[in-house]
Amino acid sequence: MLALDFPPATLDAVVGMYSIIHLPRAEQVEMLRKIVAWLKPGGWVLANFGAEELAGKEAENWLQEEKGWMFWSGWGTEGTLDKVKEVGLEVVVQETVEDETDAKFLWILARKREL
Repeated sequence: MLALDFPPATLDAVVGMYSIIHLPRAEQVEMLRKIVAWLKPGGWVLANFGAEELAGKEAENWLQEEKGWMFWSGWGTEGTLDKVKEVGLEVVVQETVEDETDAKFLWILARKREL
């Protein structure tokens, strides 16, 4: 997803469901910076992140699949909210939800600050 490239200030909204969490933490911040650059002033982001701090976790056979390698990382709720604000987003709605596998996710609806 870091290979994506759009012209600056051309998107009204970006949605990232269960995707950004699969990047290493430093790359999550890089992805957020790219998203903010693509958004028009006042543009929206809907995304989820890990609610618990996790430097990195790998699963070799995720979902019991032979080729099911998976990676997760996250800053936790407070760390993520700090990073989201640092890149120029204003969190409008946040909610922590526990899914069926006992993982907790922070869902945010945020808006690009207008200059």
